[in-house]
Amino acid sequence: MEKKKIQNIIRELNDISTKYTNNEIIIAIYIWIRYGTTTFNNYIDETELNKIFEEIKNYTTIFDEQLNYNIDKILNDD
Repeated sequence: MEKKKIQNIIRELNDISTKYTNNEIIIAIYIWIRYGTTTFNNYIDETELNKIFEEIKNYTTIFDEQLNYNIDKILNDD
């Protein structure tokens, strides 16, 4: 692991934090880690995005199995 690369990532994340709210960053990171950009672009609409955010607000961490289960239910509610 190269420290320089991690420093660059941290610097870029800091730049992002000045452009977006913490809530926007949290939901973006959650979706990116859990589902990736293809799923987000093709399958998640604004209504689901708002429901996901409301669900995330109920938890202290985005690394919670019950949270993941609840969001899966939101996305598979067709």
